[in-house]
Amino acid sequence: MEKITNNNPGLRLLLAFWSKHCALEYFHTQWIKENLEIIPVRRNQVLHWADEPAQNIYFVCKGILARVTEEVHKHKKKRRIQTFALPNSSLMTTLHPFTGTLREGSLVALRTGIVIRIPNKAIELLQAQDPQIATFIHILNNKKQRHLFLQSQILRPMKPFSRYLAFTKYMPEIQRLTTQQEQADFLNVSRDSIQKAQKFLLKSKSS
Repeated sequence: MEKITNNNPGLRLLLAFWSKHCALEYFHTQWIKENLEIIPVRRNQVLHWADEPAQNIYFVCKGILARVTEEVHKHKKKRRIQTFALPNSSLMTTLHPFTGTLREGSLVALRTGIVIRIPNKAIELLQAQDPQIATFIHILNNKKQRHLFLQSQILRPMKPFSRYLAFTKYMPEIQRLTTQQEQADFLNVSRDSIQKAQKFLLKSKSS
């Protein structure tokens, strides 16, 4: 694991986010340096494979991370994006930082960026003793629950056009930052349906 210096961009971005929610001390910078791994990622890099037993949290400093699974449709493998993580949010390999139950899917970087790997063990050792670390995990869990709630609202409609409208309403930033194919893989509709919905919305705005 590469040594983390004080001017590391990932360290600076994590501390800037964390310090917005609570007062940090020198100890927290040292804790990051000694326990976390800052990973410069490239597009389509797999950070966690579906069958890996590793228990980690992946915090996004820069870029987009996705939880990806594969489904077989008409004898062909089809990618499904189960969820996204934008900067200042995270994806976990387990259901919760304090459980060993693994989540389904691989974690894949959709864009070049910076991701921080936080081992669950590093959290478990200090969460009960350090309120700042407890606050950090609480924020990440709240973000995750909010995202899952919005996702349930988006995937509720059965018609592709209705799903896309819900997507633009509840997740406008993700809609703006993702490709048509990524949106299709997330909404479980065809790319053609995404293109038709976008054309309709553009015509509606111009009329």
